[in-house]
Amino acid sequence: GFARTQPWSLASDTAAAETGTEGGADADTDAVAEAGLILTSTPTTRALWPHEFDARLTVRLESGSLRLTFEVANTGTDAFPFALALHTYLRTPDVGQTLLTGLEGLHYWDAVAHLQQPDVRQLQPAAPVGFGGETDRVYAGVARPLTMSAPGAVLTVRQSASLPDAVVWNPGADRCAQLEDMPPDGWRHMVCAEAACINQPVTLLPGTSWQGWQELRVG
Repeated sequence: GFARTQPWSLASDTAAAETGTEGGADADTDAVAEAGLILTSTPTTRALWPHEFDARLTVRLESGSLRLTFEVANTGTDAFPFALALHTYLRTPDVGQTLLTGLEGLHYWDAVAHLQQPDVRQLQPAAPVGFGGETDRVYAGVARPLTMSAPGAVLTVRQSASLPDAVVWNPGADRCAQLEDMPPDGWRHMVCAEAACINQPVTLLPGTSWQGWQELRVG
């Protein structure tokens, strides 16, 4: 999508200690840092996507968790459809020992095996998703938290019902070698588990808005 390549503006930022004290052994464990970013339609965006909109991304960091909230408002006079995915790149010590659970029993589109056949669906068996090569899948109907586990690390991924899909991606060695923004061995140390709305795009009427979120929690 075009939004990730456009310049966003800082709308707000805060850093507050909600409880406790700052510094030393009594350092606050409930401190919050939050930043709001905004992207509005411009002649440049309209050349890519001919609609009037405001998009806002709120990034909220708390002890042990990170929440991303994405909002889209239709500021024009015509309804428009849109789809999105939060490109959540997660670092892992070893992708070969990384497992993703919570997708068991869901249908997915395998964009590696069926790139030109988006209607072809496969069923995830009652087993975690592992990574043994290039992986590019769109899972539909995600209704429970996902858990990414790797040696010495566990991450829980939650998402709003308004983001009902999940994109699971790792470029593998050959694809990674073609990417300018990733080191040659970068595929060994990352997994994407993206909250998304792809299978059924959202339609926004003039003057209405939409919101979705993803939360990452350690442990």
